[in-house]
Amino acid sequence: MEHGFGVVIVTHGELGASLLDTCRMITGERPGITSVAVQAGQGVDDIRERIAAAIEQVRGPKGVVLLVDMFGGTPSNIGLSFLGEKDVEVVTGVNLPMITKLRGLDPDLTLRETAAALSEYGREHIKVATEYLAGD
Repeated sequence: MEHGFGVVIVTHGELGASLLDTCRMITGERPGITSVAVQAGQGVDDIRERIAAAIEQVRGPKGVVLLVDMFGGTPSNIGLSFLGEKDVEVVTGVNLPMITKLRGLDPDLTLRETAAALSEYGREHIKVATEYLAGD
């Protein structure tokens, strides 16, 4: 665990596993990161138990960042229920740049600073190509 925190990617379906696999292809293996897939028809208690187990699996001395797919969805809503428990932070809108950024983060950042840095980096890498190329 490079930075003292673990990461759990929680998404609808297998999106999180696919993002993690793609990140590994780009940056190589990174310990302390896993994903949880939320499938249609799963009960809230089952999902919460699976997220809790994933948190414990990757927990670092600084805690755990939950990266969830979209604010207001089931992964986000259940993820938010972990706020305040044993140093957990939640960032919504997970994307590939956020996950690849994990390797380059300052190891002295707090958990909250880490979450903010990942959020900002993810936003910075969302572009409308014609606007970006035109310099707008």
